[in-house]
Amino acid sequence: MTPVFTGVLVHNIQNFEGMLEDFIARVFVSGTTPLPYVEPFFARFDDEPIEGIAIDLFGTGFTGYLKNLPVEGAKLFVQFEGEEPIDTGLTFKSDTGPIA
Repeated sequence: MTPVFTGVLVHNIQNFEGMLEDFIARVFVSGTTPLPYVEPFFARFDDEPIEGIAIDLFGTGFTGYLKNLPVEGAKLFVQFEGEEPIDTGLTFKSDTGPIA
């Protein structure tokens, strides 16, 4: 079964203190189907890798970190070991509007 991803939010990290890497943003991706628990698990916005990926508590989405912000409109791809990359249909937007 191909996972279905429904939303992406990129949140800039304001305080780098205590981080082992020079990450500038955290990525939150939501989904509606269970993700396969296969290591390794890769994700990227076009050519910008998402690092430190962890599947969320519900098993349908994930979080990770960016060292560089992708270009506006960069596509989100997800790839599981031994599989072709999945174009999620989601894109990077620098202005997500108000969070309420």
